[in-house]
Amino acid sequence: MTTFLGNLDESKLKKLKEKVSLSFKMPIDHSKDWEKCSLISNFFADYCVSSFYKKKEIKSILSTIINELIENAMKHSYQDQNEINIFLKNCEKEIIFITENIATNDTANNLIHTLNQLQTKDIESLIINRMKNNLMYNQEQSEIGLLNIIHNFKTSISAKITPIDKTNLNIVEIITRLEHGQ
Repeated sequence: MTTFLGNLDESKLKKLKEKVSLSFKMPIDHSKDWEKCSLISNFFADYCVSSFYKKKEIKSILSTIINELIENAMKHSYQDQNEINIFLKNCEKEIIFITENIATNDTANNLIHTLNQLQTKDIESLIINRMKNNLMYNQEQSEIGLLNIIHNFKTSISAKITPIDKTNLNIVEIITRLEHGQ
């Protein structure tokens, strides 16, 4: 059964993906492709700046957000899955980035837990607790990157998690929304 978290329903997500402004499929080799993240995020940011914005200073913010989303998708992709998908959609008052990857049940459940905690906990204390847990327990799935882009850039994050039949894997789509002024 598909799980939706945040303020996005399936029909709205489908409409967004049908009218994508830019999409990219990124093959990944977890041990070698970290530098591709910055290349792709800079490309997407350049595209946004040239197409949508009058102010060039937004490019750095967009590049940082996109880079974090791509790195998150790479880091949490199941090892035998070798690509992630990245989508960009410009709407009248917001820009939407969607990353899609294949993840294990544990990874998907961790994301669900994190997004549910955002509903009840202060984001700053959540980030601090995750940082402490990383230091004490060498925690690999802290989601600090996602929490930081929510906190630092006032984005909203939703997710769609779809189990893949007869496996312990899921298609994980993270939908990030950033309001903008043209």
